[in-house]
Amino acid sequence: MTKTRQPAVAGAFYPKTESEIKKMLTGFFKNVNSDEKFSKLKASLKLKKIHGIIVPHAGCIYSGGVGA
Repeated sequence: MTKTRQPAVAGAFYPKTESEIKKMLTGFFKNVNSDEKFSKLKASLKLKKIHGIIVPHAGCIYSGGVGA
């Protein structure tokens, strides 16, 4: 039998509903793609292979933009 854990902090550290979460995440990624400074930095990198990524871990409203 598979057990599904119900969200413990929905509405506190992240939005309460799936549609709100999708809207928030879409906004984070849209902002990344429209950030001119980030686009220039990305273009200047000469990466051949990514070995790892370090992102902050906090509530989405605090670190979601950086994570995106």
